[in-house]
Amino acid sequence: MNEKRDLFAIVADRDQEVILNTQLTKRTRALSIRKVTFSIIKHPNRDSGVFLDAPALLRQASAGYSRAIVLLDQAFHHPLSETPGGIHRDLVKRIQIDGWGEPPEVFVISPETEIWVWARSPALEGLLAV
Repeated sequence: MNEKRDLFAIVADRDQEVILNTQLTKRTRALSIRKVTFSIIKHPNRDSGVFLDAPALLRQASAGYSRAIVLLDQAFHHPLSETPGGIHRDLVKRIQIDGWGEPPEVFVISPETEIWVWARSPALEGLLAV
């Protein structure tokens, strides 16, 4: 019998994939977490693809993973994309209906936050200790 891996992640773009991979492979000590077994899927249709397909992708992966995380940006063309909360509620509801056990962590990133995080700033670098 195969043991479940710890985490299945669905991300919308390469930046999210790199950040999550780095955190789970190189920053575990700084985050005070143990080594994690994981898989990261970068959706080819980016944010809208994650929004539309995450429930089915999670259903397919549910037997092999204990937990899940879903990352997408708020800025994509969908009626619910006006607010991160609307996207989050809709996606979590569809994931639960589709059969994933414990609700996954769903993060809807607002464009302003993403710009702030990627801005070149000595103050931000000091705050984040990078």
